Amino acid sequence: MNYEPKTFHLKDSSVCILRSLLPGEAETVNRFMKQVYGESDFLMRYPEEVTEDSRNMHRFLKKNLEDETGMCVGAFINGALVGHTQVTGVGKHLKTNHRCSLAIAVRQDYWHLGIGRLLIEEDLRLAAEMGYEQIELGVFADNKRAQHLYESCGFETWGVTPHAFKLKDGSYRSEITMGRFLSSAEQRD
Repeated sequence: MNYEPKTFHLKDSSVCILRSLLPGEAETVNRFMKQVYGESDFLMRYPEEVTEDSRNMHRFLKKNLEDETGMCVGAFINGALVGHTQVTGVGKHLKTNHRCSLAIAVRQDYWHLGIGRLLIEEDLRLAAEMGYEQIELGVFADNKRAQHLYESCGFETWGVTPHAFKLKDGSYRSEITMGRFLSSAEQRD
């Protein structure tokens, strides 16, 4: 999905522009990913696991622009990529195409400015516009700050996977699955 640029003012009065990540920004996106994966153990990969070459990232970003069931949006301050979010359908089959997942990352030097909340609020709005009925995410069980943010955006805990992550030091972390219904209709199992 092509997300047209929107301008927002952050807590510190900085101007933040949200827009689709473009295929020509493949190298920038790869550098961003390597940086944020090195800043926190609360993300899915280590920096050395970012192995996408620019051609593959270019294809991925191009596909996301053309796909009406997902999106990749970047947050830019003074032209620098400082945050990223992605909404992806859980499945293309009839039984799962009502669900989507959310991924988000913000550079550490831009934490506490409201970028994460801004990205999540846009994710929620756009996921509903794309026709999804529920949105899901996974978060490290010891990442209380992120859990609080997600809860403040209406997410609830839906489950826990013990030992979901094994860190380099050999320790394990559980993953909390959180979700939120997007439709106003009554939800039934």
